[in-house]
Amino acid sequence: MHSWLRNLVILTLLASCVRATEQHGQVTFGGLPVPGATVTAAQGDQKLTVITDQQGNYLFPDLADGQWTIEVDMLCFAPLKEEVTVTPGAQPSKWEL
Repeated sequence: MHSWLRNLVILTLLASCVRATEQHGQVTFGGLPVPGATVTAAQGDQKLTVITDQQGNYLFPDLADGQWTIEVDMLCFAPLKEEVTVTPGAQPSKWEL
């Protein structure tokens, strides 16, 4: 029983060390929202992709805190790429195509 409890405590501590944070933003062109843009977040071997909604908004609900490369792609536009630091309470990203 003691080893089970010890393992539970260790797993709980490890889980609290790996923080995940929401990262969101909006893609616009001329101040107007761009629906359907592809937004990709990459960190090391991990790569996640989402599509902007009708208001040009996107959401990554649980990125690990730290440096991520965010890339925005939309047909007929030059891609945008930037390093973003994901932290709790960070302001939404603004992307102007």
